Amino acid sequence: MEEGAVTAGACAAGVAGAGLLGIYSGPRCPQAVKLHDNAAATLKTAMREKLKWGFTITITIYINALECSMTESEFLGLAENTLETIERALENAANVDDLDTECSRSGNVLEIEFVETGTKIIVNSQTPMQEIWIAARSGGFHYKRVQDQWIDTRAGEELFAALSRLVSEQAGQAIHLDAGA
Repeated sequence: MEEGAVTAGACAAGVAGAGLLGIYSGPRCPQAVKLHDNAAATLKTAMREKLKWGFTITITIYINALECSMTESEFLGLAENTLETIERALENAANVDDLDTECSRSGNVLEIEFVETGTKIIVNSQTPMQEIWIAARSGGFHYKRVQDQWIDTRAGEELFAALSRLVSEQAGQAIHLDAGA
């Protein structure tokens, strides 16, 4: 065995001992080791972890407990309800805060145009991924259903909090969009 090499069993023991779950492999772990995953949400996280043997392996964690629990028709219903709620929240903001937007809807796509700036935010549902996507001037964002909220798959921000921030940025005024609208 070359200097610094560790067997697959030792890799698995070290990674498991660190309390991590998922599929582990690396240059010094010749075979993947499958451990249990009891997660409450769908995530894919790649991270690097330095182990006590002094080398780095790549660890990928796949958590999919809830992904399989929503049918396509359930997702479509939730997505439709979410898009309608966003439209109502924007109408309320127009009445309360004089927000000047034009909303247009085509199927699963909601286009929000800011009249004064000429910019747009696009919100749409992605059925194959079971996600809500937002395209705004500041970037693109993906939201997955976690318990009773749509949560950004990267930053962990809730959909309506993020949309309030994005609308405020593009409108040039502070706007709060209420999910209960």
